[in-house]
Amino acid sequence: MGDPRSRELELQSSTAVELVFSGAVAPPFRVAVPATVYPPREDTELLDSALAELRVRPDARLLEIGCGCGAAAIAAALRGMRVVACDVNPLAVAASRGNAARAGVEERIDVVEAGIGEDGSWPDGVVGPFDVICWNTPYLDGGEARGGPGVGRPDRLGPLEDAGMLDLAGESGWTGMLLSALVARPDVLAEGGVVLLVHADTARGELAQTRWRRMGFATRALASARLGGDERLTAFAAWIPWGGLAPEWAGKVDSTNTRLLQRGARPGERLFAESQTEGRGQRDRNWLMRPGDFAGSWALDPADAEHPGGIGDLQLKAALAAAEAIACTLELPLPSAHWTNAATLSARDVAVRWPNDIWLRSGKAAGCLVEGRQQGAQNSLVLGIGVNLPAGAGEQDEFPLAGLSELEGFTCALEEFSRYLDASVASMFERHPVVPDTSTARIRRPLWALMTQWLADGRCCREPGGAWSRPVGLGEDGGLRIVKEAGVVECREVAGLQWSSHQESSSTAAEMSSSSFEGS
Repeated sequence: MGDPRSRELELQSSTAVELVFSGAVAPPFRVAVPATVYPPREDTELLDSALAELRVRPDARLLEIGCGCGAAAIAAALRGMRVVACDVNPLAVAASRGNAARAGVEERIDVVEAGIGEDGSWPDGVVGPFDVICWNTPYLDGGEARGGPGVGRPDRLGPLEDAGMLDLAGESGWTGMLLSALVARPDVLAEGGVVLLVHADTARGELAQTRWRRMGFATRALASARLGGDERLTAFAAWIPWGGLAPEWAGKVDSTNTRLLQRGARPGERLFAESQTEGRGQRDRNWLMRPGDFAGSWALDPADAEHPGGIGDLQLKAALAAAEAIACTLELPLPSAHWTNAATLSARDVAVRWPNDIWLRSGKAAGCLVEGRQQGAQNSLVLGIGVNLPAGAGEQDEFPLAGLSELEGFTCALEEFSRYLDASVASMFERHPVVPDTSTARIRRPLWALMTQWLADGRCCREPGGAWSRPVGLGEDGGLRIVKEAGVVECREVAGLQWSSHQESSSTAAEMSSSSFEGS
């Protein structure tokens, strides 16, 4: 019986396998997995682990798309969530119902035979709003599904479940279809709700977070896992930034940072300006803004300044947010999704100069400034970002300036770029009530990968009155690790730090005694 239909019938008559699923937080439980239903594997465990990280309220509503045998849905129900689980495979639906009953959570789980349509239509019988929508999205092509190393048990899966493991043909795949469905039906995601997706490191999967950001969603990688070989899976959360609060646009202001500080803006308030006359950067330098450039500020949570890394840590996150907004304009993978994605930006000559400047080959293209103010008992903290969009920016102070329009493939207008940057800032900074915060440890490697592009020609730095030193990495709290005579030390002071120019790099390197050191 070699034809697909006969093989399906043969497998359906075989005995289900009994497995024990150990959730990230929930107690272990047994599940029966019919031969034609995808068994819980590393990707299921990754989804469950990411779900367990979410700070959901008691009785939060969860929708799991593509539930399989119901392992993740049951674990969520054991943690107190109320679950709607759906799958297009009727055998998976039956298995999930039976496994839920065995685990004693059948009253907390409603299992329906449904799924997202290939046209992006919402499944019938699935009624929101949901606090969390999760999906371990299909990510395999036909060759992988029928025997590739990432599947594990192709001999136990029938054609019906094979089809459920295949990503949708087209540019964006099933993650894009879910995005289209949510854009068409925003009511299915509750206010403050979160989408949690698992994707593989395929070319399409690596662009998943980029596409969600381009549609205005914030995204944040929560966990990753490696399967056999080099295959990597990533779980990320997506949400509507800042609770859906729209940014304020002003025609002309003195300084967007000053305006937000003066009025004691609350976290999540943003002010973007078409013209800014008194913008400033580090060390109180003036920031020149031309027509078409971006200038904007975000009110942050004052508690962010209490981080051990303080304002320096915030500047690092701001630089990564600006770099990822550029990645969105060029439709490139995001470095925060995995540090290796920084190579695609570096190949376009986009780099970070520690701690918070974006440089192109021809000069500085963006800068960030974090400022705080205390008025009585009220503390305010704001982040300002300026980005040169048109080409031909010229020079300012000691820096040559560049514009993003110099990048091949950059065709982004001001309003569109502001949407990408707003989503990227939220991805780094927003203290979402459900999603875990971004840690410096998680962004350290992608930031250093972006910095090495700027340092590749041998640039060195020195503190006021000090000798030239070579940067070799980032410390645990984001400080710059540099080589001195006494060994590797961390530099945390931004003000006054002097960098060798591209032309000076070879001569300054010659001044340094030869040392052996290790990058981060």
